[in-house]
Amino acid sequence: MWEGVSFNNTETQARIKATDLPFLGAYVAVVEIEGANPVITYKRTGKSRGHYTLWGNAGEMVRCVVRVIRAADGVVVWQKASEGRQ
Repeated sequence: MWEGVSFNNTETQARIKATDLPFLGAYVAVVEIEGANPVITYKRTGKSRGHYTLWGNAGEMVRCVVRVIRAADGVVVWQKASEGRQ
């Protein structure tokens, strides 16, 4: 388990986890993994509802981040530019 990255199924679940356990950090990265991604695998893990562990290429995971929000209030602090926008 220690080699994977912990994720939650929903933004709400991740925000609750981050506010309940502040040592995890004050921000949540929202990730979208579309279709079959050959370099990222995931599996439902742990006992908490909606918890997954992802394994794979760190650079590819970062490319899947679509926005970063503040866990405490859900305010978007960074958002990926839409495709086609400059």
